[in-house]
Amino acid sequence: MHTVTTRHHPIWSFFRKNGMLLLVAVGGVLFSLLTFHSVRLQITHHLHQEFEWVAQNRQKAVLKGLEIAMGAVYEMNDLYQSAQPVNPEVFYQFATLIRSRQMGVENLQWVPLARKGDRETAIITLMEPATSPLSRIGDDYLANPRLAQTLNEARDTGRLTISGRILIENTSPPRFGFLAIHPVYRPDAPISSILERHANLAGFIIGFFQFSNLAQHAIAMLEPRGVECMILDDSATEEERFLNFYASRLSPAHFRFNDPLEWQLWLGGSDSKSITKTRIGNRSWSVTCAQTDHFRTAEWFTFGHWITLLTGFALTGWLLYYLTRIRRDLEIRTGMANQLQESERLLSALFQQSPDIIRLVDRQGHSILVNRTPAGQEIDPTDRLTGPNNEFRNLYLHTLELAFTNHEINHFHYRSPENTWWEIRVVPLQEESRIVNAMVVATDITENKMLEEQASKNARLASLGLMAAGVAHEINNPNNSIYYNANLLQEAWPTVRSILEAFYRENGDFAIAGLPYEEMRDKLPQTIGWIIDNTNRIKKIVELLKHLARNEAGNVNQPVDLLQTIQGTLVLLNNTILKHTDRFRTLLPPRLPMVTGNAQQIEQVLINILFNALQALPDRDREVRLEATMDDSSREVILIIRDEGIGIPPAILEKVTEPFFTTRLEQGGTGLGLSISSSIIKNHGGRLRFESQPNIGTTVFVHIPYQESHP
Repeated sequence: MHTVTTRHHPIWSFFRKNGMLLLVAVGGVLFSLLTFHSVRLQITHHLHQEFEWVAQNRQKAVLKGLEIAMGAVYEMNDLYQSAQPVNPEVFYQFATLIRSRQMGVENLQWVPLARKGDRETAIITLMEPATSPLSRIGDDYLANPRLAQTLNEARDTGRLTISGRILIENTSPPRFGFLAIHPVYRPDAPISSILERHANLAGFIIGFFQFSNLAQHAIAMLEPRGVECMILDDSATEEERFLNFYASRLSPAHFRFNDPLEWQLWLGGSDSKSITKTRIGNRSWSVTCAQTDHFRTAEWFTFGHWITLLTGFALTGWLLYYLTRIRRDLEIRTGMANQLQESERLLSALFQQSPDIIRLVDRQGHSILVNRTPAGQEIDPTDRLTGPNNEFRNLYLHTLELAFTNHEINHFHYRSPENTWWEIRVVPLQEESRIVNAMVVATDITENKMLEEQASKNARLASLGLMAAGVAHEINNPNNSIYYNANLLQEAWPTVRSILEAFYRENGDFAIAGLPYEEMRDKLPQTIGWIIDNTNRIKKIVELLKHLARNEAGNVNQPVDLLQTIQGTLVLLNNTILKHTDRFRTLLPPRLPMVTGNAQQIEQVLINILFNALQALPDRDREVRLEATMDDSSREVILIIRDEGIGIPPAILEKVTEPFFTTRLEQGGTGLGLSISSSIIKNHGGRLRFESQPNIGTTVFVHIPYQESHP
């Protein structure tokens, strides 16, 4: 008999031996490539959606800024419609107030329509501020054919009319502005037709705005994300469409837009663009946003497709490597044994060093294993968990019984006599469908409890802020009406008095509102003056309420008038001061240098410190004093708050700015006021200092650096 030996080709032998490995390798590579392509498409789609969202935020901000700016012209028009004629003082006061509230308004003008000889004139009579790069008081808009056309359009339509772009400064790119013109008609006059509008026109309210300032104010509060914006006038000719270009703060572009081809090339230069169109008055404008190379995305997984591809290749390689070494069972078993020992060591270290207190107990509560014991607790002779009092022990044993009975995790919160909060969790441990032991985990949740209390207080304060803003708005409208009517009565009184005096001389004394005229003629002007004074006081309080309700983003680079901030704080704390002391004094200089920071945050610091000082007074005869001084050597303004309260013991004086440290926990103190105040002052480049003597008082020094020179 012959034995036949079959010999296979080497390639065939290779595939038979390694066919599974090759199949895994090819499948892994193909799967990785498909996943790479899918993830890449998803990331590209997400980036495009994110850019659309960022662009729409900027477009909405610009359009909202334009809408708010136009509100300045509407408010001035309302003033003239309700109180013609308006004297210059009222005009300047009202215009200044509007410009302080609405950023981007360069100036506001009153231009009455008059006739000089055989032609009409529209001469600037009032302007706030009085200086402007384009116009001055006394200029005649009708002398400029282009502006005269815009004024005539406003007169014909009776609505807000926007001029075309006006060159302010021929830089690169040039800066442009525009005029917003609103016709003002005589009160109660008919204006339904063009002839009636021409006949009853009193003049124009004109607002001058710069596109660059409006865009800057609108977008400055948004986070830089690498997006550029261009504003175009779709109602203008191609040569005059360009209005403004807002370059990204991450990569400012240096383009020239004197030639229309320049901005047209920009419009066609990027694939990622978003366009929003709007109509303001008689003009159609568009805001176009484009993504730059420095676009900052919030998507952290921007390289996810490459990570996916490399991970797929790595996993495939790892699997191949594992399959080639599967025969080495002994080495793998040895490695697993070593890993098991290491895991046991790490688990033991984790168990022993855990910040939680972990205890393994049986059904009766006897301890089997415990990592450590908290202060105030120990294992008693019966080896059962004890607590600081019977209430804790009973609650613990009841929860333990529920865990064994219901086969569910149970927990309870407990507050120790030392004001420490604990969460006790009882976890039943199951073996073969029956509960044999339980794990008791005690976690210190004191900090979380205090944060929850502070969050609740912050929510209530936020609600109060919103309510204050609403109340302030509702009060402001009738108060303005009272103010203007009282001024009207004050202006009319001399004329009325002369008539009443003549009647008095001819007919003798007579009664007005039940009072003799001799008494009323002196009392009525005083009453009108009191009304005006009180409306001004209401107006100031309303402004303070609106200031408190305003949500500022925390910018500490704004100019701050410290005297104004201090005075606003004292107005807000007036009732609290009167409640706690009869001796509150302020020693303030007539002027303090401007500092750089955030007025609302500095106001919060003063409220916290003054409130602490007032609460530290044992009786109303003790004094609280607020002083302000300047240190030229360190270029600092120093605010000094002294109280004659109970003082702070030296042992805890250094801890007063630590988070959650408080000596008034039972009275609702959170220990966050001075901690937050210290952080705010540090963010302003300053510092807090404390000096205190028990039963004598405490002095707090607030150091804030200033930049400007002062007399």
